[in-house]
Amino acid sequence: MRHRLPELLTNDQYMNLSSSFRIFKNQIRNIIDVHCHEFYELSFVTSGSGVQKINGVESPITKGSIFLLTPADFHEIVPDDDSEIQLYNLIFTSEMIHQQLMELLFSVRHVYLHRFEDQEYERMLWEWERIWDEAQISRIGSQLIVRGAIDRVLIDLYRHCNIQQSDLENRSVRNTTDAVIRSSTIFIQHHFRESISLEQIAKHYNLSPNYFSGCFRQVLGISFQTYVINTRLEFAKSLIRVSNLSITEVCLSSGFNTLAYFERMFKKKLGVTPREYRAQHSSNA
Repeated sequence: MRHRLPELLTNDQYMNLSSSFRIFKNQIRNIIDVHCHEFYELSFVTSGSGVQKINGVESPITKGSIFLLTPADFHEIVPDDDSEIQLYNLIFTSEMIHQQLMELLFSVRHVYLHRFEDQEYERMLWEWERIWDEAQISRIGSQLIVRGAIDRVLIDLYRHCNIQQSDLENRSVRNTTDAVIRSSTIFIQHHFRESISLEQIAKHYNLSPNYFSGCFRQVLGISFQTYVINTRLEFAKSLIRVSNLSITEVCLSSGFNTLAYFERMFKKKLGVTPREYRAQHSSNA
């Protein structure tokens, strides 16, 4: 079934003003319709089985599955027949992730999904139970303990995902300028739907546009504009897969200003038009 528009879960709806995170124990018996959110979501399955679609790509989930979703991701969960999926669900803002870890995880787009088994499952379960316990009663240092646990969980997840060695090499930060460029890619991934310019983002980091542009290409191997366009196209692909929005609505929702430019860039990148792409993937709807 296609969905008209993926629901956006907002910070105002789900986050407490007094904290940068919340944790839930959820039981999923029915389909969780496709949605996205303003916050980060990290989930760990303790029982049950089903199927999850992240950005329109389907994968099984079962006991030990863990996944990380960013504000640029869509997902939906479909439990297996007669199965109840039980999971910890942790939502948090970027303040809960150290900058160095943000750069490690997000300077290159990657879907973080893994299944822990046996001793690794037990160790991961201990981390989640600790987060849950610390969140129930406000104690001195609770937020620090939770932040440390999130760091460990995310690093373990990162280590187990299939990150290519070339990505690891590209992520090495050689100097302060490299760190700024890595940070700017995270900024882009969270603001690409808005109107952002090279001049605006260079000013944000107190650099001249020409210097920032040259450093961006040197560090990442592509231009700033190409990176923004690719980010918007990845979002558009996901939106086409999970919604029945018109191509014009997809265009505008992905940060493009004109349909003609969007269609030209889409075909240049993917070799097909947005409508042809939708037709190819209509069986996944």
